[in-house]
Amino acid sequence: MKRHGLTMRIITLVILIFNALYINGQVMTESYARAELTKRGITEAQFREEMQKRGINLDNIDPNNPQELFRLEKEVKEVIALLEKRNQDKTNEEKAKATKENKDKKVEQDTVPAKETNEAKIAVKSGNDIKKAVERGATLEEAVAENLQEKQKDILPDPITFGQQLFRDNTLKLYRTVEDAKPPRTYVLGAGDVVAISIFDASQANFALEISRDGFIQPERLPRYYIAGLTIDEAERLLKKNFRNYYYFSPDNFKLTVTTARTINVNIFGEVFNNGSFNISAVNTAFNALVAAGGPNNLGSVRLIKLLRPGKPPKTIDVYQFLNNPVISQEFYLQDNDYIQVPVAQKVVSVLGGVNRPMKYELLEQENLNDLLRYAGGLKADALRRNIQITRFQQDAESIINVNLTELQAGKKDFELKQGDLIKIKEISDEFENVVKVYGAVRDTGEYAFTAGLKISDLLNKAVLKDNAILETAYLRRFNPDQSTVRYELVNISEALKNVQSNANITLMKGGCAQHQVIVRFC
Repeated sequence: MKRHGLTMRIITLVILIFNALYINGQVMTESYARAELTKRGITEAQFREEMQKRGINLDNIDPNNPQELFRLEKEVKEVIALLEKRNQDKTNEEKAKATKENKDKKVEQDTVPAKETNEAKIAVKSGNDIKKAVERGATLEEAVAENLQEKQKDILPDPITFGQQLFRDNTLKLYRTVEDAKPPRTYVLGAGDVVAISIFDASQANFALEISRDGFIQPERLPRYYIAGLTIDEAERLLKKNFRNYYYFSPDNFKLTVTTARTINVNIFGEVFNNGSFNISAVNTAFNALVAAGGPNNLGSVRLIKLLRPGKPPKTIDVYQFLNNPVISQEFYLQDNDYIQVPVAQKVVSVLGGVNRPMKYELLEQENLNDLLRYAGGLKADALRRNIQITRFQQDAESIINVNLTELQAGKKDFELKQGDLIKIKEISDEFENVVKVYGAVRDTGEYAFTAGLKISDLLNKAVLKDNAILETAYLRRFNPDQSTVRYELVNISEALKNVQSNANITLMKGGCAQHQVIVRFC
Protein backbone atom coordinates (compact mmCIF):
# COMPACT_ATOMS: atom_id res chain seq x y z
CA MET A 1 0.00 0.00 0.00
CA LYS A 2 2.86 2.35 0.82
CA ARG A 3 4.44 1.84 -2.60
CA HIS A 4 1.10 2.49 -4.28
CA GLY A 5 0.72 5.68 -2.26
CA LEU A 6 4.09 6.98 -3.39
CA THR A 7 3.28 6.23 -7.00
CA MET A 8 0.02 8.09 -6.72
CA ARG A 9 1.78 11.11 -5.23
CA ILE A 10 4.27 11.19 -8.12
CA ILE A 11 1.57 10.78 -10.73
CA THR A 12 -0.60 13.41 -9.14
CA LEU A 13 2.26 15.88 -9.28
CA VAL A 14 2.96 15.00 -12.89
CA ILE A 15 -0.62 15.76 -13.78
CA LEU A 16 0.16 19.38 -13.05
CA ILE A 17 2.08 19.65 -16.31
CA PHE A 18 -1.24 19.52 -18.11
CA ASN A 19 -2.48 22.57 -16.18
CA ALA A 20 -5.69 20.76 -15.13
CA LEU A 21 -6.80 17.86 -12.99
CA TYR A 22 -9.48 16.79 -15.44
CA ILE A 23 -9.57 16.20 -19.14
CA ASN A 24 -12.88 16.22 -21.00
CA GLY A 25 -14.75 16.05 -17.70
CA GLN A 26 -13.05 12.78 -16.72
CA VAL A 27 -10.48 12.24 -13.98
CA MET A 28 -7.00 11.50 -15.45
CA THR A 29 -6.15 7.90 -14.75
CA GLU A 30 -2.88 6.62 -13.35
CA SER A 31 -2.16 4.70 -16.54
CA TYR A 32 -2.62 7.83 -18.65
CA ALA A 33 -0.27 9.84 -16.48
CA ARG A 34 2.30 7.02 -16.49
CA ALA A 35 2.16 6.98 -20.27
CA GLU A 36 2.90 10.71 -20.32
CA LEU A 37 5.97 10.15 -18.11
CA THR A 38 7.19 7.32 -20.31
CA LYS A 39 6.69 9.42 -23.44
CA ARG A 40 9.04 11.99 -21.97
CA GLY A 41 11.58 9.30 -21.08
CA ILE A 42 11.33 9.94 -17.34
CA THR A 43 11.26 7.28 -14.65
CA GLU A 44 9.70 7.61 -11.21
CA ALA A 45 13.17 7.14 -9.65
CA GLN A 46 14.62 10.05 -11.65
CA PHE A 47 11.73 12.31 -10.73
CA ARG A 48 11.91 11.44 -7.05
CA GLU A 49 15.71 12.01 -6.93
CA GLU A 50 15.55 15.46 -8.53
CA MET A 51 12.69 16.57 -6.25
CA GLN A 52 14.72 15.39 -3.26
CA LYS A 53 17.62 17.60 -4.43
CA ARG A 54 15.23 20.57 -4.21
CA GLY A 55 14.30 19.68 -0.64
CA ILE A 56 10.88 18.23 -1.49
CA ASN A 57 10.15 14.91 0.15
CA LEU A 58 7.37 13.16 -1.75
CA ASP A 59 6.50 11.14 1.36
CA ASN A 60 5.18 14.34 2.94
CA ILE A 61 2.95 15.39 0.00
CA ASP A 62 -0.84 15.07 0.44
CA PRO A 63 -2.28 14.25 -3.01
CA ASN A 64 -5.74 15.21 -1.79
CA ASN A 65 -4.73 18.80 -1.01
CA PRO A 66 -5.07 20.85 -4.26
CA GLN A 67 -3.51 23.94 -2.72
CA GLU A 68 -0.33 22.05 -1.87
CA LEU A 69 -0.23 20.53 -5.35
CA PHE A 70 -0.59 23.87 -7.11
CA ARG A 71 2.08 25.34 -4.79
CA LEU A 72 4.55 22.76 -6.14
CA GLU A 73 3.55 23.19 -9.77
CA LYS A 74 6.55 25.34 -10.67
CA GLU A 75 9.04 22.92 -9.08
CA VAL A 76 7.43 19.97 -10.84
CA LYS A 77 7.55 21.61 -14.25
CA GLU A 78 11.21 22.62 -13.80
CA VAL A 79 12.17 19.09 -12.79
CA ILE A 80 10.24 17.61 -15.72
CA ALA A 81 11.98 20.05 -18.13
CA LEU A 82 15.40 19.32 -16.60
CA LEU A 83 14.96 15.57 -16.88
CA GLU A 84 13.66 15.83 -20.43
CA LYS A 85 16.68 17.94 -21.46
CA ARG A 86 19.11 15.58 -19.74
CA ASN A 87 17.58 12.57 -21.43
CA GLN A 88 17.58 14.39 -24.76
CA ASP A 89 21.26 15.31 -24.38
CA LYS A 90 22.04 11.69 -23.60
CA THR A 91 20.11 10.60 -26.66
CA ASN A 92 21.96 13.13 -28.82
CA GLU A 93 25.33 11.92 -27.51
CA GLU A 94 24.41 8.34 -28.29
CA LYS A 95 23.31 9.35 -31.78
CA ALA A 96 26.52 11.31 -32.33
CA LYS A 97 28.58 8.37 -31.14
CA ALA A 98 26.67 6.02 -33.40
CA THR A 99 27.12 8.42 -36.33
CA LYS A 100 30.89 8.66 -35.68
CA GLU A 101 31.19 4.89 -35.48
CA ASN A 102 29.33 4.57 -38.75
CA LYS A 103 31.61 7.19 -40.35
CA ASP A 104 34.70 5.40 -39.02
CA LYS A 105 33.43 2.14 -40.44
CA LYS A 106 32.80 3.84 -43.75
CA VAL A 107 36.28 5.40 -43.74
CA GLU A 108 37.75 2.02 -42.93
CA GLN A 109 35.75 0.43 -45.70
CA ASP A 110 36.78 3.19 -48.08
CA THR A 111 40.42 3.00 -46.99
CA VAL A 112 40.84 -0.66 -47.82
CA PRO A 113 39.88 -0.23 -51.44
CA ALA A 114 42.00 2.97 -51.57
CA LYS A 115 44.99 1.09 -50.20
CA GLU A 116 44.39 -1.70 -52.64
CA THR A 117 44.05 0.87 -55.40
CA ASN A 118 47.37 2.51 -54.40
CA GLU A 119 49.09 -0.85 -54.32
CA ALA A 120 47.60 -1.62 -57.69
CA LYS A 121 48.89 1.72 -59.04
CA ILE A 122 52.35 0.98 -57.61
CA ALA A 123 52.27 -2.46 -59.15
CA VAL A 124 51.26 -1.00 -62.51
CA LYS A 125 54.05 1.61 -62.26
CA SER A 126 56.57 -1.10 -61.40
CA GLY A 127 55.34 -3.14 -64.32
CA ASN A 128 55.72 -0.19 -66.66
CA ASP A 129 59.23 0.56 -65.32
CA ILE A 130 60.25 -3.04 -65.89
CA LYS A 131 58.78 -2.99 -69.39
CA LYS A 132 60.67 0.22 -70.26
CA ALA A 133 63.93 -1.19 -68.88
CA VAL A 134 63.55 -4.29 -71.07
CA GLU A 135 62.84 -2.08 -74.08
CA ARG A 136 66.09 -0.21 -73.34
CA GLY A 137 68.01 -3.47 -73.53
CA ALA A 138 67.92 -4.98 -70.04
CA THR A 139 67.07 -8.63 -69.60
CA LEU A 140 63.85 -9.37 -67.72
CA GLU A 141 65.83 -10.57 -64.68
CA GLU A 142 67.91 -7.40 -64.64
CA ALA A 143 64.85 -5.18 -65.03
CA VAL A 144 63.16 -6.84 -62.05
CA ALA A 145 66.36 -6.55 -59.97
CA GLU A 146 66.69 -2.85 -60.87
CA ASN A 147 63.07 -2.22 -59.90
CA LEU A 148 63.51 -3.90 -56.51
CA GLN A 149 66.73 -1.99 -55.95
CA GLU A 150 65.01 1.36 -56.64
CA LYS A 151 62.24 0.50 -54.16
CA GLN A 152 64.64 -0.42 -51.38
CA LYS A 153 66.69 2.80 -51.67
CA ASP A 154 64.01 4.76 -49.85
CA ILE A 155 63.87 2.38 -46.90
CA LEU A 156 67.57 1.89 -46.21
CA PRO A 157 68.73 3.68 -43.02
CA ASP A 158 71.52 6.22 -43.00
CA PRO A 159 74.98 4.64 -42.68
CA ILE A 160 76.46 4.59 -39.19
CA THR A 161 79.75 2.81 -39.91
CA PHE A 162 82.22 4.11 -42.46
CA GLY A 163 81.99 2.03 -45.64
CA GLN A 164 78.23 1.40 -45.50
CA GLN A 165 77.60 4.56 -47.53
CA LEU A 166 79.11 2.85 -50.56
CA PHE A 167 75.94 0.78 -50.97
CA ARG A 168 73.36 3.38 -49.87
CA ASP A 169 74.22 6.62 -51.68
CA ASN A 170 74.50 5.50 -55.32
CA THR A 171 78.31 5.42 -55.21
CA LEU A 172 78.07 1.98 -56.79
CA LYS A 173 75.44 0.70 -59.21
CA LEU A 174 74.41 -2.54 -60.86
CA TYR A 175 75.44 -2.78 -64.50
CA ARG A 176 73.15 -4.28 -67.08
CA THR A 177 74.07 -6.96 -69.56
CA VAL A 178 74.18 -4.33 -72.29
CA GLU A 179 75.67 -1.21 -70.81
CA ASP A 180 77.46 1.74 -72.37
CA ALA A 181 80.40 1.02 -70.06
CA LYS A 182 82.17 -1.98 -71.58
CA PRO A 183 83.79 -4.68 -69.46
CA PRO A 184 87.43 -3.98 -68.65
CA ARG A 185 90.18 -6.03 -70.20
CA THR A 186 90.50 -8.05 -67.01
CA TYR A 187 86.90 -9.30 -67.38
CA VAL A 188 86.77 -13.11 -67.31
CA LEU A 189 84.81 -14.57 -70.21
CA GLY A 190 82.19 -17.25 -69.73
CA ALA A 191 79.38 -19.16 -71.43
CA GLY A 192 76.69 -16.76 -72.65
CA ASP A 193 78.97 -13.81 -73.35
CA VAL A 194 78.68 -12.40 -76.86
CA VAL A 195 82.04 -11.30 -78.26
CA ALA A 196 82.90 -9.32 -81.39
CA ILE A 197 86.06 -9.96 -83.41
CA SER A 198 87.18 -7.21 -85.79
CA ILE A 199 89.96 -7.48 -88.37
CA PHE A 200 90.78 -4.32 -90.32
CA ASP A 201 93.86 -4.54 -92.53
CA ALA A 202 94.69 -6.25 -95.80
CA SER A 203 92.14 -8.78 -94.63
CA GLN A 204 88.88 -7.53 -93.19
CA ALA A 205 86.35 -9.50 -91.18
CA ASN A 206 83.82 -9.07 -88.42
CA PHE A 207 82.36 -11.79 -86.22
CA ALA A 208 79.73 -11.72 -83.49
CA LEU A 209 79.88 -14.97 -81.56
CA GLU A 210 78.32 -16.30 -78.35
CA ILE A 211 80.45 -18.46 -76.11
CA SER A 212 78.79 -21.86 -75.92
CA ARG A 213 77.94 -23.78 -72.75
CA ASP A 214 81.08 -25.79 -73.36
CA GLY A 215 83.17 -22.61 -73.36
CA PHE A 216 84.11 -22.23 -77.02
CA ILE A 217 83.36 -20.04 -80.04
CA GLN A 218 83.46 -21.28 -83.61
CA PRO A 219 83.77 -18.69 -86.39
CA GLU A 220 82.42 -19.77 -89.77
CA ARG A 221 84.78 -22.18 -91.57
CA LEU A 222 87.26 -21.98 -88.68
CA PRO A 223 88.08 -24.31 -85.76
CA ARG A 224 86.67 -24.04 -82.26
CA TYR A 225 88.47 -21.79 -79.83
CA TYR A 226 87.99 -22.30 -76.09
CA ILE A 227 88.05 -18.90 -74.44
CA ALA A 228 85.78 -19.33 -71.38
CA GLY A 229 87.79 -18.69 -68.21
CA LEU A 230 90.20 -16.34 -69.98
CA THR A 231 90.29 -12.59 -69.55
CA ILE A 232 89.51 -10.46 -72.59
CA ASP A 233 93.24 -9.71 -73.02
CA GLU A 234 94.19 -13.38 -72.76
CA ALA A 235 91.48 -14.43 -75.23
CA GLU A 236 92.51 -11.71 -77.68
CA ARG A 237 96.14 -12.86 -77.64
CA LEU A 238 95.03 -16.47 -78.23
CA LEU A 239 92.71 -15.61 -81.11
CA LYS A 240 95.13 -13.14 -82.68
CA LYS A 241 97.78 -15.85 -82.86
CA ASN A 242 95.41 -18.41 -84.44
CA PHE A 243 93.59 -16.04 -86.82
CA ARG A 244 96.88 -15.09 -88.46
CA ASN A 245 96.85 -18.56 -90.02
CA TYR A 246 93.78 -17.47 -92.04
CA TYR A 247 93.93 -13.68 -92.33
CA TYR A 248 96.52 -11.00 -93.08
CA PHE A 249 96.70 -8.19 -90.47
CA SER A 250 99.18 -6.40 -88.28
CA PRO A 251 98.96 -7.04 -84.51
CA ASP A 252 97.35 -3.65 -83.88
CA ASN A 253 94.52 -4.30 -86.35
CA PHE A 254 92.88 -7.17 -84.48
CA LYS A 255 90.37 -6.47 -81.73
CA LEU A 256 88.26 -8.59 -79.40
CA THR A 257 85.44 -6.94 -77.41
CA VAL A 258 82.43 -8.05 -75.41
CA THR A 259 79.18 -6.70 -76.86
CA THR A 260 76.77 -8.46 -74.50
CA ALA A 261 77.78 -9.83 -71.13
CA ARG A 262 76.13 -12.97 -69.82
CA THR A 263 73.65 -13.03 -66.95
CA ILE A 264 74.69 -14.96 -63.85
CA ASN A 265 73.05 -16.00 -60.62
CA VAL A 266 74.72 -14.79 -57.41
CA ASN A 267 73.68 -15.85 -53.89
CA ILE A 268 74.05 -13.19 -51.20
CA PHE A 269 73.37 -14.00 -47.58
CA GLY A 270 74.28 -13.01 -44.02
CA GLU A 271 74.02 -9.51 -42.55
CA VAL A 272 72.54 -7.77 -45.61
CA PHE A 273 69.19 -6.08 -46.05
CA ASN A 274 67.95 -8.57 -48.65
CA ASN A 275 69.17 -12.15 -48.56
CA GLY A 276 68.62 -14.24 -51.66
CA SER A 277 69.66 -15.10 -55.19
CA PHE A 278 70.10 -12.33 -57.75
CA ASN A 279 70.30 -12.50 -61.54
CA ILE A 280 72.78 -9.85 -62.60
CA SER A 281 75.13 -9.09 -65.42
CA ALA A 282 78.53 -10.77 -65.18
CA VAL A 283 80.03 -7.32 -65.80
CA ASN A 284 79.34 -6.59 -62.14
CA THR A 285 81.98 -7.30 -59.54
CA ALA A 286 81.21 -8.55 -56.04
CA PHE A 287 81.08 -4.91 -54.89
CA ASN A 288 78.38 -4.08 -57.44
CA ALA A 289 76.47 -7.27 -56.66
CA LEU A 290 76.19 -6.30 -52.98
CA VAL A 291 74.20 -3.23 -54.06
CA ALA A 292 71.39 -5.57 -55.17
CA ALA A 293 71.13 -6.85 -51.58
CA GLY A 294 71.24 -3.35 -50.07
CA GLY A 295 74.80 -3.91 -48.86
CA PRO A 296 75.77 -4.83 -45.29
CA ASN A 297 73.19 -3.84 -42.69
CA ASN A 298 74.16 -2.01 -39.49
CA LEU A 299 75.41 -5.28 -37.95
CA GLY A 300 77.24 -6.46 -41.04
CA SER A 301 80.96 -6.31 -41.68
CA VAL A 302 82.40 -4.11 -44.42
CA ARG A 303 85.92 -5.53 -43.95
CA LEU A 304 85.52 -9.32 -43.85
CA ILE A 305 82.98 -10.08 -46.59
CA LYS A 306 83.61 -13.49 -48.17
CA LEU A 307 83.39 -14.47 -51.84
CA LEU A 308 82.82 -18.22 -51.89
CA ARG A 309 83.20 -20.42 -54.96
CA PRO A 310 83.08 -24.23 -54.95
CA GLY A 311 86.53 -25.72 -55.29
CA LYS A 312 88.30 -22.40 -54.66
CA PRO A 313 89.63 -20.85 -51.44
CA PRO A 314 87.48 -18.00 -50.08
CA LYS A 315 88.42 -14.45 -51.05
CA THR A 316 88.04 -11.58 -48.59
CA ILE A 317 86.30 -8.42 -49.77
CA ASP A 318 87.43 -5.32 -47.86
CA VAL A 319 85.48 -2.12 -48.59
CA TYR A 320 88.22 0.05 -47.03
CA GLN A 321 90.77 -1.38 -49.49
CA PHE A 322 88.37 -0.64 -52.32
CA LEU A 323 87.88 2.97 -51.17
CA ASN A 324 91.64 3.38 -51.06
CA ASN A 325 92.17 1.67 -54.43
CA PRO A 326 89.00 1.04 -56.49
CA VAL A 327 90.97 -0.92 -59.10
CA ILE A 328 91.01 -3.95 -56.79
CA SER A 329 87.32 -4.48 -57.58
CA GLN A 330 88.43 -6.14 -60.82
CA GLU A 331 89.89 -8.94 -58.73
CA PHE A 332 86.36 -9.87 -57.68
CA TYR A 333 84.52 -10.75 -60.88
CA LEU A 334 81.79 -13.29 -60.37
CA GLN A 335 80.84 -16.63 -61.83
CA ASP A 336 77.47 -18.30 -62.00
CA ASN A 337 76.28 -19.55 -58.57
CA ASP A 338 78.96 -17.73 -56.58
CA TYR A 339 78.17 -16.97 -52.93
CA ILE A 340 78.78 -13.71 -51.09
CA GLN A 341 78.59 -13.98 -47.30
CA VAL A 342 78.49 -10.94 -44.98
CA PRO A 343 79.35 -11.80 -41.35
CA VAL A 344 78.72 -9.72 -38.23
CA ALA A 345 81.33 -7.00 -37.68
CA GLN A 346 83.61 -7.94 -34.78
CA LYS A 347 85.61 -4.81 -33.95
CA VAL A 348 83.72 -1.53 -34.36
CA VAL A 349 84.96 1.61 -32.59
CA SER A 350 83.83 5.24 -32.61
CA VAL A 351 85.94 8.37 -32.83
CA LEU A 352 84.71 11.89 -32.01
CA GLY A 353 86.24 15.33 -31.92
CA GLY A 354 89.44 16.42 -33.60
CA VAL A 355 89.49 14.14 -36.67
CA ASN A 356 88.45 15.00 -40.18
CA ARG A 357 85.75 12.30 -40.39
CA PRO A 358 84.31 11.46 -36.96
CA MET A 359 82.08 8.35 -37.02
CA LYS A 360 82.20 4.59 -36.43
CA TYR A 361 84.88 2.44 -38.04
CA GLU A 362 85.37 -1.28 -38.38
CA LEU A 363 88.89 -2.44 -37.65
CA LEU A 364 90.56 -5.74 -38.40
CA GLU A 365 91.88 -7.66 -35.42
CA GLN A 366 95.45 -6.42 -35.90
CA GLU A 367 94.45 -2.77 -36.51
CA ASN A 368 94.52 -0.21 -33.70
CA LEU A 369 94.65 3.52 -32.92
CA ASN A 370 97.02 4.58 -35.68
CA ASP A 371 94.94 2.74 -38.29
CA LEU A 372 91.75 4.31 -36.93
CA LEU A 373 93.18 7.82 -37.25
CA ARG A 374 94.23 7.06 -40.82
CA TYR A 375 90.76 5.82 -41.77
CA ALA A 376 89.21 8.88 -40.08
CA GLY A 377 91.14 11.18 -42.44
CA GLY A 378 93.80 12.11 -39.90
CA LEU A 379 93.79 14.62 -37.06
CA LYS A 380 92.60 18.18 -37.42
CA ALA A 381 95.19 20.92 -37.08
CA ASP A 382 93.84 21.91 -33.66
CA ALA A 383 93.53 18.37 -32.28
CA LEU A 384 94.87 17.97 -28.76
CA ARG A 385 97.33 15.08 -29.00
CA ARG A 386 98.57 14.89 -25.42
CA ASN A 387 95.32 13.67 -23.90
CA ILE A 388 93.19 11.36 -26.02
CA GLN A 389 90.38 9.89 -23.93
CA ILE A 390 89.21 6.32 -24.57
CA THR A 391 86.00 5.06 -22.97
CA ARG A 392 85.93 1.27 -22.70
CA PHE A 393 83.49 -1.25 -21.28
CA GLN A 394 85.21 -4.19 -19.66
CA GLN A 395 84.42 -6.55 -16.81
CA ASP A 396 80.88 -5.15 -16.53
CA ALA A 397 82.16 -1.63 -15.89
CA GLU A 398 83.02 1.54 -17.79
CA SER A 399 86.59 2.76 -17.62
CA ILE A 400 88.40 5.82 -18.96
CA ILE A 401 91.89 5.51 -20.44
CA ASN A 402 94.04 8.56 -21.21
CA VAL A 403 96.51 8.22 -24.06
CA ASN A 404 99.29 10.66 -24.95
CA LEU A 405 99.45 10.40 -28.74
CA THR A 406 102.49 12.64 -28.92
CA GLU A 407 104.51 10.17 -26.86
CA LEU A 408 103.18 7.19 -28.84
CA GLN A 409 104.15 8.71 -32.17
CA ALA A 410 107.55 9.79 -30.87
CA GLY A 411 108.24 6.19 -29.86
CA LYS A 412 106.64 4.83 -33.06
CA LYS A 413 104.17 2.90 -30.94
CA ASP A 414 100.48 2.13 -31.21
CA PHE A 415 97.60 1.67 -28.77
CA GLU A 416 95.43 -1.44 -28.86
CA LEU A 417 91.72 -0.82 -29.31
CA LYS A 418 88.86 -3.12 -28.34
CA GLN A 419 85.34 -3.71 -29.67
CA GLY A 420 83.03 -0.86 -28.63
CA ASP A 421 85.77 1.62 -27.68
CA LEU A 422 84.84 5.31 -27.89
CA ILE A 423 87.79 7.56 -28.71
CA LYS A 424 87.41 11.27 -27.90
CA ILE A 425 89.98 13.69 -29.24
CA LYS A 426 89.68 17.16 -27.80
CA GLU A 427 90.30 20.24 -29.88
CA ILE A 428 92.49 23.05 -28.61
CA SER A 429 89.78 25.57 -29.40
CA ASP A 430 87.47 23.67 -27.05
CA GLU A 431 89.84 23.62 -24.09
CA PHE A 432 91.98 26.71 -24.56
CA GLU A 433 89.87 29.61 -25.68
CA ASN A 434 91.40 33.01 -26.33
CA VAL A 435 89.96 34.38 -23.10
CA VAL A 436 90.83 35.08 -19.48
CA LYS A 437 88.36 34.73 -16.62
CA VAL A 438 87.74 36.48 -13.33
CA TYR A 439 85.51 35.32 -10.49
CA GLY A 440 84.71 36.26 -6.91
CA ALA A 441 84.41 39.74 -5.37
CA VAL A 442 84.04 41.63 -8.63
CA ARG A 443 80.96 43.23 -10.08
CA ASP A 444 81.19 41.64 -13.55
CA THR A 445 82.43 38.06 -13.28
CA GLY A 446 83.11 35.86 -16.28
CA GLU A 447 85.19 35.84 -19.45
CA TYR A 448 87.11 38.66 -21.06
CA ALA A 449 88.88 38.74 -24.41
CA PHE A 450 92.62 38.28 -24.22
CA THR A 451 94.86 40.92 -25.77
CA ALA A 452 98.62 40.90 -25.92
CA GLY A 453 100.18 42.50 -22.85
CA LEU A 454 97.03 42.21 -20.74
CA LYS A 455 97.86 42.51 -17.03
CA ILE A 456 95.93 41.69 -13.85
CA SER A 457 95.25 45.39 -13.25
CA ASP A 458 93.71 45.70 -16.74
CA LEU A 459 91.44 42.74 -16.10
CA LEU A 460 90.33 43.96 -12.66
CA ASN A 461 89.62 47.47 -13.97
CA LYS A 462 87.23 45.89 -16.49
CA ALA A 463 85.60 43.60 -13.92
CA VAL A 464 85.38 46.33 -11.18
CA LEU A 465 86.25 45.20 -7.66
CA LYS A 466 83.54 45.13 -5.03
CA ASP A 467 83.90 47.08 -1.80
CA ASN A 468 84.28 43.91 0.27
CA ALA A 469 87.07 42.42 -1.86
CA ILE A 470 90.21 41.27 -0.06
CA LEU A 471 92.95 43.10 -1.93
CA GLU A 472 95.97 41.53 -0.28
CA THR A 473 95.25 37.93 -1.34
CA ALA A 474 93.81 36.69 -4.63
CA TYR A 475 94.54 33.55 -6.65
CA LEU A 476 95.75 33.18 -10.20
CA ARG A 477 95.01 29.77 -11.74
CA ARG A 478 97.19 28.85 -14.71
CA PHE A 479 98.43 25.75 -16.51
CA ASN A 480 101.88 24.31 -15.94
CA PRO A 481 104.21 23.93 -18.93
CA ASP A 482 102.99 20.33 -19.45
CA GLN A 483 99.61 21.85 -20.40
CA SER A 484 97.92 19.13 -18.35
CA THR A 485 98.24 20.09 -14.68
CA VAL A 486 97.42 23.46 -13.12
CA ARG A 487 98.81 25.58 -10.29
CA TYR A 488 97.51 28.45 -8.16
CA GLU A 489 99.62 31.54 -7.49
CA LEU A 490 98.98 34.13 -4.76
CA VAL A 491 98.52 37.67 -6.08
CA ASN A 492 98.57 40.95 -4.15
CA ILE A 493 95.86 42.92 -5.94
CA SER A 494 96.47 46.02 -3.85
CA GLU A 495 100.09 46.19 -4.94
CA ALA A 496 99.19 45.44 -8.57
CA LEU A 497 96.71 48.30 -8.69
CA LYS A 498 98.95 50.78 -6.87
CA ASN A 499 101.97 50.12 -9.03
CA VAL A 500 101.21 48.71 -12.47
CA GLN A 501 104.94 48.20 -13.04
CA SER A 502 105.35 46.01 -9.97
CA ASN A 503 105.96 42.27 -10.12
CA ALA A 504 102.55 41.78 -8.50
CA ASN A 505 100.88 43.04 -11.69
CA ILE A 506 101.45 39.82 -13.60
CA THR A 507 101.20 39.84 -17.41
CA LEU A 508 98.63 37.27 -18.50
CA MET A 509 99.42 34.87 -21.32
CA LYS A 510 97.34 33.65 -24.25
CA GLY A 511 94.93 30.89 -23.37
CA GLY A 512 96.60 28.48 -25.78
CA CYS A 513 99.64 28.57 -23.53
CA ALA A 514 98.03 29.03 -20.17
CA GLN A 515 94.39 29.76 -19.54
CA HIS A 516 94.02 32.15 -16.59
CA GLN A 517 91.40 32.48 -13.93
CA VAL A 518 91.77 35.30 -11.40
CA ILE A 519 89.82 34.52 -8.23
CA VAL A 520 89.23 37.50 -5.93
CA ARG A 521 88.27 36.71 -2.34
CA PHE A 522 85.50 38.31 -0.31
CA CYS A 523 86.22 39.74 3.11
